[in-house]
Amino acid sequence: MNKMTGLKWNIAPELLELAKENPTLPIFAEVYYEVVALDVGYMDWIGEITNARVDSIWNGARRCSTLSEVEDDSESFVGDEAPEELLEKWEDMDNADYDKAVDEWIKSLPWMKCIIVHVGLPDDLPDAAGQADD
Repeated sequence: MNKMTGLKWNIAPELLELAKENPTLPIFAEVYYEVVALDVGYMDWIGEITNARVDSIWNGARRCSTLSEVEDDSESFVGDEAPEELLEKWEDMDNADYDKAVDEWIKSLPWMKCIIVHVGLPDDLPDAAGQADD
């Protein structure tokens, strides 16, 4: 029996349920930047799955984005990903027309619906002394 019952490891039932409800969706990992330590020379890493959700992703010119994050912060996304000709076209629009044009452009992108698991630091793993971080 696992004595660490309060840990985020209990995400497994939620992830399994999402996969059962959406068996045709691909599963992608969204990895917290501190999980992958580039300066130590390791080729593999271990992280803890802290969240699982259904979302949509799009791989743009500058970054891979989730639809939920774009809906929360479309200005940053537009600045990074919108083609220059659209930015110029939208420049003189009033707020309502601009918002409508941006929403239409975002919806027109080829979003891929998927299951996303968020991978964070394995903070609750026992350390060398056998103690979990609190």
